[in-house]
Amino acid sequence: MRDLSCHTTDPAIDRLFGPPYHGVRLQPLEDGYGWVAYGHPPARRIVAAVVQEARGRGAFAQLRDCVTYMDLCDGMERWWVIDLSADSDGFLCWYARDARYPGAVPITTIAP
Repeated sequence: MRDLSCHTTDPAIDRLFGPPYHGVRLQPLEDGYGWVAYGHPPARRIVAAVVQEARGRGAFAQLRDCVTYMDLCDGMERWWVIDLSADSDGFLCWYARDARYPGAVPITTIAP
């Protein structure tokens, strides 16, 4: 499988996702219990990004106490989406499509 990671020059993606951690751009899920990663990077890079992001927020202890590496990996789903945008609260929304759909972009949801 190709490494479809966060490398993009699209300014819209820069606005929707924060700075990359270990080459992975993350955004929290609306329910507060998970993340969206731009692209389809390898699972270990996604987990490293989640850990680094949690450390940056001072929430590493809570993450460590709640989930394991396997919980994070098992909670990953890879999607192809269109109309990736943020709602009025800043949370991402999209429409899932097939990878061959014109304009579809890759994302990965992480919901342990």
